[in-house]
Amino acid sequence: MTELPTGFYFQDVYCYQDGTSNRWTYFYIPSAPKPELNLAGQPIISLMASDRGAIVQLQTRWDVNFDVLSELKQELVRRYPELDPEFIFLELGQVSNVEVSLAIGDGDDKFQELQTANSSGVSPFSTIFNLRLTSTEKAKAISAFNGQKNYLIVKYKFSLEVVSTIETIIEGDIAVDVAQILSNHDKKSSILGNIFGKPKPRQQQKSVSLEECLTQIELALSKQRLHLRHIEINQISDQLRVKVDREAKENAAQQLLHLVKNRDSTAPNQSLLQVTARQTEKKRYYFEQTTDISSWFPTADGSEYIRFSSVPIDEPTREWP
Repeated sequence: MTELPTGFYFQDVYCYQDGTSNRWTYFYIPSAPKPELNLAGQPIISLMASDRGAIVQLQTRWDVNFDVLSELKQELVRRYPELDPEFIFLELGQVSNVEVSLAIGDGDDKFQELQTANSSGVSPFSTIFNLRLTSTEKAKAISAFNGQKNYLIVKYKFSLEVVSTIETIIEGDIAVDVAQILSNHDKKSSILGNIFGKPKPRQQQKSVSLEECLTQIELALSKQRLHLRHIEINQISDQLRVKVDREAKENAAQQLLHLVKNRDSTAPNQSLLQVTARQTEKKRYYFEQTTDISSWFPTADGSEYIRFSSVPIDEPTREWP
């Protein structure tokens, strides 16, 4: 995998939250693809080889065992003791555009896709491959069946849309700031009264602008009379963080303005301020999960899944770089 939403790995399963879900809901992304198993518990895979080409057949799936999900719930409780395992809900991530490919390799890190197919579209995203191999590809596939890595792989490519959420909280005591604004306006009114001889009534002295309150909020934050903190789910862009912080400060300025205009009827403890602002954004992740066919065989030896045909199998027209 490459970049993922904020979360953690548990037994190669990735767990995360979505900004639209409640605190009890967690999403997961399965680890490496696995083979479909027959009734005897053996992988559904075979290689029919001839003196020319070969035919490889296999069925693959991509999901998580129930036992692993049960253990994941316990891991969530260990990480977050406030969670009740009875209420935790695990849901497969909202993956889309699932594309499955079978690729052959050189035993190192170079691979060529042999075939690409769409999955079943729903969990467990089952896919069937049935294709002919050239003599060169046949030799590489036999190496994979004999337990050698990097010769035959299955790769799932998919995308995932995740909602990220940020909540900005501003809180603190703004009694000093209310008094400061009133004091500034009292001085202005006193000057005007001396000039025109008609001091303004107390209520008229409170013609305070929202912009003035916003400036006072910035000052209160810088003096740490107010404190700003974030609650974030998944990665947030800097642009959205700036936007929601601005919105929270504007909400704080509105509350400060209300307190100033209603100061005469405001109880002392109403100088405590707490405001929030919340925004969401969507982000699409693109990544892949890969499994090496050599790991599909219980004894690391898949030679029993190879059959030899006395009838020649025509090689496909395909070039290996």
